[in-house]
Amino acid sequence: MPIQLLYLGIVFVVAILGFTAFKRPLYECMLIAFIVLVAVTGTWSSIGTYMWDAITESSLYVIIVFIISASLLSKTTVIDDFIAIILSIFGRFTGGAGYVAIIGSTYMGSLSGSGPGNVATTGVFTIPAMKRSGFPPHLAANVEAHASTMGNMIPPAGMIAVAFAILDSMYPNTYTISQYWLVLWGIAIWFVLQRIITMYAMCKYYHVEPMVKEDIPPFKESIKHGWKAIFLPITVFLPFLLTSKFADFFTKQLGEAGSKAFSDSILLFVPALIVVVAILLSDKATKKEMSLKNMTNFVTNGMLKVVPTASFVNDLGADSLDVVEFVMEVEKEFN
Repeated sequence: MPIQLLYLGIVFVVAILGFTAFKRPLYECMLIAFIVLVAVTGTWSSIGTYMWDAITESSLYVIIVFIISASLLSKTTVIDDFIAIILSIFGRFTGGAGYVAIIGSTYMGSLSGSGPGNVATTGVFTIPAMKRSGFPPHLAANVEAHASTMGNMIPPAGMIAVAFAILDSMYPNTYTISQYWLVLWGIAIWFVLQRIITMYAMCKYYHVEPMVKEDIPPFKESIKHGWKAIFLPITVFLPFLLTSKFADFFTKQLGEAGSKAFSDSILLFVPALIVVVAILLSDKATKKEMSLKNMTNFVTNGMLKVVPTASFVNDLGADSLDVVEFVMEVEKEFN
C-alpha cells in the first residue's frame, strides 16, 4: 500500500473517532490528527516548521477572506433574487423543487464554502418545498445535503484553495490558480448534470409533482426585479477566465514570477469584489444597512462561525501539505 494512503488513513481514523466517539469539533480533531501524524512519522523536531508554514500559508488567508465575504453576502438581497430566478424557471417542472435545490444550493455552497451552513439557510426553503411536491422526507434531506456539500468542491469554496496549495507543492510553478479553477468549473458542470439526471430518475420513481404554484414566483417579475443578480456569478468567473486566457500577455508584462503572483492574488481580491458587486446590486434598504460600521458588526458577530471553520480547513490543509511534503522527502532519499 502506498505510504501516502497509510498516512491519509491515519488522519481520517483519528478525525472520525474524535468527532463520533468523543464528540469534539472537527477542527480539534484535525489538530489531534496532525499531532498523531507527527508522532507516527517521528518528525517532532520539525513541528515548529510545520506550524509556521501553516500560519504563513496564503491559503489560510484566502479561506478566511472567503468565509468573511460569505457572511457579508448573506446579508444582501442579491442571493434571494438569484434563487427567485431559478425558482421561476425550474419550479414548474416535475420535481422542480429538487432542481432548485441542486442548482441553487450548489451555487450558494460554492460561495459560502460551508455545506452545513448552506443547508441551514437555503435548506429551510428547499426541503419543505420538496416535501410539499411529493418528495419523501429522506430524499428531500439527501438532495439538499448533497447539493450544499457539492458546493465545497466548486470554486470559489475555500477548500479549493487548500487543494491548489497541495497541487502546487507537488508540482511547483506548473499550474496557475486560474487554470486550476477553470478546470474545476468544467468538472463541476458534469457534477451538476449528473445530479440533475439522477434527480429526473428519482422523480419518476417516487411520482413527484411540480412545485405548488403559490411557491413559484412569476418569471417576468423575478427577471424584472432581480436580473442584476446574474452579474454575481460573472464577477466570480470573469477574472479567472481572463488571467487564464491571457496568461502569455501577463507573463510578458510581469515576468513568470510576477504573472504567477498576480494570478494567485486574484484569490484575495475577488471575495471583496463579490461583496462590493452584491451590495451595488441590492436594493436601497440593503445598501443603507451595509455601512462600514454594520459590516464590521456582522463580521464580529460571525467570528464564532468564521474561526472554527477557518481553523478546520487550515488544519486539514496543513495535514495534507505535511503528508505530501514528507512523502516527497522520503522519495528523494530513496532515489
